[in-house]
Amino acid sequence: FYSTKSLNNLTSLAQYASRKKEKQDIIYYLAGDSKEVLYKSPLLQKLISKGIEVLLLDDPIDEYCMNSLSEFDKLKVQNAAKGEVKYFEDEEEAKKKLTKLEEMYKPLTEWWKKYLGKKVEKVEVTTRLTDSPCAISTSEYGYSANMEKISRSQAFSSQDKMGAYLLARKTLEINPGHPIIKKMLLKIKEAGSAQPEKIIGELYDVLFDSALLNSGFTIEDTNAFFEKMEKSIRKGFKLSENEAIQEPFIDMSEEEKKAEEEKAKSSAKTEEASKPEELQSGIQLIIYF
Repeated sequence: FYSTKSLNNLTSLAQYASRKKEKQDIIYYLAGDSKEVLYKSPLLQKLISKGIEVLLLDDPIDEYCMNSLSEFDKLKVQNAAKGEVKYFEDEEEAKKKLTKLEEMYKPLTEWWKKYLGKKVEKVEVTTRLTDSPCAISTSEYGYSANMEKISRSQAFSSQDKMGAYLLARKTLEINPGHPIIKKMLLKIKEAGSAQPEKIIGELYDVLFDSALLNSGFTIEDTNAFFEKMEKSIRKGFKLSENEAIQEPFIDMSEEEKKAEEEKAKSSAKTEEASKPEELQSGIQLIIYF
């Protein structure tokens, strides 16, 4: 497999085990379409920053194989996109900090879960992210984004039943240090028991759908996504949501009109001159008689 520490050369599980951190007891992997996309996944941001190697599985068969491999050389094998991720540091201190953050962001996580409904199983604060505002992970025993994509592509899969199962397993993880998430928390607190204004809800939708795409999932309604994106862009440029699309008006001056007329006459003369000599002679003969 390729890995976050070996993007150009293949590495084995034995080589991975020889390079692991001192207290590390888990082999992490992530599956998807390409190693380049996988390396940039938000789900790997904290692992990479902590120097923890992750195997990058870019062949469709790889995840099937890894799902049947629970352990290698006394090391647990785990998908980095599923369940809780460890960084092999002071776990007690990290848990205390996370508990306080969860309490701090409770108004946002509770409101967002209620807003998204059955689209996610839960919304929670995470330590998994460094740069991205949010990402989508799945439960330890559910399908990953890659497995969902493979299942959707199968000719005889039941899309309705499969979709209901998968949607119930998704977890929206938010980055408490990101300025967007901090601003969202502030907006929810300001709204109190009242519903936030419509544009805020649409921004949350765009952020959620972006997190789905960035985490390897697909969006059910792409038209609705791009409509909300357009509304957000209009808002950023301070344009009215209802401002109509108009055909551009071109005001040509008299000089420009004359230039266009001269150009048309010149083109006609050039076309006449390019006619065969016999045709021109015939025309002249007709005119003479």
